[in-house]
Amino acid sequence: MRALSASAVSLSLLVATPADLRSASANSLIISAGYAHTCAIKSGVLYCWGSNVSGQLGDGTTTDRSTPVRVQDMSSNVTAVAGAYYHTCAVKDGALYCWGRNDFSQLGDGTRTDRNRPVAVGRNVAAVTTGAYHTCAIERGALYCWGWNRYGQLGDGTDKDRDAPVAVRDMGSDVTAVAAGRTHTCAIKAGALYCWGRNDLSQLGDGTRTNRNAPTAVRNMGSGVSAVAAGAYHTCAIKSGALYCWGGNIHNQLGDGTRTTRSTPIGVQNMSSGVSAVAANEFHTCAIKSRELYCWGNNSFGELGDGTDENRSRPVVVKNMDSGVSAIAIGLHHSLALKADGCLYAWGSNDSGQLGNGDTNDQDEPVQVTGGCGEWGVGVLPLGSFGKSAPANKSINQPASVTLRWSAPLTGTVHSYRYCYATTSGCVPTSTLQVLSPTTSVTVTGLMTGTTYYWQVRACAESTCSAFADADNGTHWAFTVSSAAQRP
Repeated sequence: MRALSASAVSLSLLVATPADLRSASANSLIISAGYAHTCAIKSGVLYCWGSNVSGQLGDGTTTDRSTPVRVQDMSSNVTAVAGAYYHTCAVKDGALYCWGRNDFSQLGDGTRTDRNRPVAVGRNVAAVTTGAYHTCAIERGALYCWGWNRYGQLGDGTDKDRDAPVAVRDMGSDVTAVAAGRTHTCAIKAGALYCWGRNDLSQLGDGTRTNRNAPTAVRNMGSGVSAVAAGAYHTCAIKSGALYCWGGNIHNQLGDGTRTTRSTPIGVQNMSSGVSAVAANEFHTCAIKSRELYCWGNNSFGELGDGTDENRSRPVVVKNMDSGVSAIAIGLHHSLALKADGCLYAWGSNDSGQLGNGDTNDQDEPVQVTGGCGEWGVGVLPLGSFGKSAPANKSINQPASVTLRWSAPLTGTVHSYRYCYATTSGCVPTSTLQVLSPTTSVTVTGLMTGTTYYWQVRACAESTCSAFADADNGTHWAFTVSSAAQRP
């Protein structure tokens, strides 16, 4: 594949997109929301949680997580993250990595193979954004895209899918922000806003419904655009502190008090000044105004955070978010906000654990993300994969005792191991059965003859076990205790 060039680049930008990303200092918290998963960078370490059906959490498994887990090989110097439908990308030490679903080559590694841990894409990338099945990155002020291109969303003048980065037309310099929607893309170049890709609901803002395979200027935006956010069928941008939206509006996602599709930008009600950030996804939108958080649009899962499930055609204040909000990110039906005190909150749909609060219950007002106020294990190295062995169909007399053994993780430092065994599959390692590192075996006693036992072991990177890896990616192994006597 053609990798992005290794030229040095330094670019500071403020971007609010469906995959909310920001360049920031090592001690800040950067948040991003995908379709049904969430990621956050804390002190340079990347964590993800929620849906993991395609490996988009990057922890080496395809197991959903309801609390934050560390992304493999992302334990330091991560500066940007973008979560999409089923894939995720991040910048570490200036290099771009992607993982998750890859059916349209959206990972940019030259293949169509799904990845459950990060793979390298290019060097010295300043920013990255992810659409449904495409990805774009800024390098040396130039914009590159790859992946699905049916509607021209890659902006290279064709509708041909790309398995490696290709240059976007007329975006070879001065690009300061980029936002990828479901099937369209927008970028700010020298303060002016351009969009391209699908335009069936006028999401490109050029006054038409004609798809574009190369950048076209958004009408009436001129210069001075500071941020852009792309949803599935609508787009929003901040200009001189005022918020404008356009495109599809069937779910009131434009915030103008109607459900009317708009082919050019229209002002969002009560958002004519003081707006500092905006985030958009499929059917709802959120914005920070004077440190207060407002949301509008679809509210079927409580994603607007106002304590109801009623759709809103105008911005409403999110509960307990009337001051001190510093960053936002939204997924398909969930939303997140970071407050000035460093605490992270989430609300909306939680079927895959994307709220990160330890359960899968929907929430119609903000709840704190587990570890979202400083409890995450900063500085703890992520754990690599490891395996185990079991005495398959071993014949022993009662009182039965069997030694279970496992290997040490390939990477990371183990604080302790936790294990479980049961007569049915699906047991989860708990703190009540704990073995201190570096021991990699345990003897279990009191087993019954004629019984099959299932077991699993987990390596914990810290005492709370919030950073962990499961042996054999969470697969339960079995052994059977026979009634017949047998020498060991």
